[in-house]
Amino acid sequence: LAREIGHVDNDAVGLVTLVGLITIGSSTYMIIYSHQLFERLSPVLRLFERKRLISDADPEPEHVDVMVFGYGRFGRHLVQQLARAGHRVMVIDWDPYGRLHLEDPELAERVMLRYGDADDPEFPSTLPLDGVKWIVSTIARSDTNLVLARALRTWGVTGRIAVTALSMADVDRLKPGVRQGHIDLVLQPFDDAADDAIAAIMGPSASPDADGS
Repeated sequence: LAREIGHVDNDAVGLVTLVGLITIGSSTYMIIYSHQLFERLSPVLRLFERKRLISDADPEPEHVDVMVFGYGRFGRHLVQQLARAGHRVMVIDWDPYGRLHLEDPELAERVMLRYGDADDPEFPSTLPLDGVKWIVSTIARSDTNLVLARALRTWGVTGRIAVTALSMADVDRLKPGVRQGHIDLVLQPFDDAADDAIAAIMGPSASPDADGS
């Protein structure tokens, strides 16, 4: 249209078309492989991060029984059931504008929300890990869960760690973490209801199978 009314010439139209094709193709690639690209670029991107993630004025919670990474549908149900069972729960979510959806004031008193990145191996050092019985990741990415479990053990977590897998392929990818002792339990919400997952976590005899599931 701009060419037809004389605002630009054919060279400009060709340049805009070329740039459009390049950006459309590259943006599609970056969306599909965003996680892998982030892993490669994260060492450089850390130069722009704040050195301290928590203000000195922010009080640490007195005690946390269970930490839950991810607050989607599965994570929300787990948090509610754990809070109803009387446990103090810390929710870790990537969304800095996220909110807890707990209408019961008594449950809300047992649940706290923190913003954090499960892919950052330094992030667990900012968490109150002492005395935590369970750390549960409801994040449905096997590579993220492996990084998180390894980082938690590196920072001295002695409690049990459960991660989520949506397929048997994900379970297979998590097996090295199970064998190395980083992961104690693999939850499969598509195969087991969230209530069964709670029973597995809360049960005194809960122990992973040979494959950790």
